Amino acid sequence: MIPPDAGLCTSSYAAQTSEPLQTSESACESRSVDEEDDDMRGRIPKFGDEVLVTLKAKAQDGSVIDDRPPMEYQVGSNDLGPISRECEKLVLGMNVGDEATVDIGGPAHDGATLTLTLDKVYHTQDVSFAKDMAIVKKRLRAGKGCDKPTDMAKVTVLVDDATDGFSQLAGFEKAVLDFTLGNAEVCDALEFATKELRKGERAMLKIATPALAVEPRLGLVNLW
Repeated sequence: MIPPDAGLCTSSYAAQTSEPLQTSESACESRSVDEEDDDMRGRIPKFGDEVLVTLKAKAQDGSVIDDRPPMEYQVGSNDLGPISRECEKLVLGMNVGDEATVDIGGPAHDGATLTLTLDKVYHTQDVSFAKDMAIVKKRLRAGKGCDKPTDMAKVTVLVDDATDGFSQLAGFEKAVLDFTLGNAEVCDALEFATKELRKGERAMLKIATPALAVEPRLGLVNLW
């Protein structure tokens, strides 16, 4: 249960389609996972985009004073603390794979530099019915081909995590769900998101309204 005074506004699913997945006929040519991931490689990030970055700070003498593993960051936010603005300036002019360095200086780190590598730009999509950002899908791994399931298609979806953004939701149970799209057999979050999943795709759903994520088969009942 999410306490009303916790200030939490999102729940998250990690989900992926698996066999069997029935999709509509499509004339588009089959594409590999790597090819679909390449869709985001040529696009420079903009404000609001979610990206994966690696950071390393060095002192004037070249010694490393901070070396962080890859981390997710929303461009324009303060997710990275005091260095958020410096990172923002760098990221807005970079492509995936680029590395850039900026002086951070200051009394505590005179002559220090920050090196940022842009590892990934995430593909995100508003999959809510009203297009009000109530359900946002973030692609973690591309799927295969171009086809997506349509109403009355029989699909299989693995849901392996559900969190409040920090920790796993109480009562959650990992499960493989078999259902028919359009039959209201699962919660709205999964119903709408699955229509935008390709076979083998893995995605994170950010859900702004807890009621959209209520799913007894996952142990998710009391979400508010």
